[in-house]
Amino acid sequence: MVEDRSASDTGASWRDIAVCTQVHPDLFFPVKGDGTSRREDLRAAQSVCAGCPVWRQCLSEALAAGEQWGVWGGVNMEAIRTAKRRQRVKALLR
Repeated sequence: MVEDRSASDTGASWRDIAVCTQVHPDLFFPVKGDGTSRREDLRAAQSVCAGCPVWRQCLSEALAAGEQWGVWGGVNMEAIRTAKRRQRVKALLR
């Protein structure tokens, strides 16, 4: 049986085991288009994140870095620009 290890267990970066490394990066930075296609792109990116073992690390780093664009840890950064929304997302990490 193979033991499941996190990035910190192996000394690797969380980015090394992130599921998104197997997907084209443009998926996580959808261009502004018509509302329907943009929402579909955002949902597709969020579904990739939903199956990722390191989504919390990803989201935490994006928040710490002040990322304003793209999908990080399953969260659309454009949607959390306000301080109130940012606080709710940080609560997920606790």
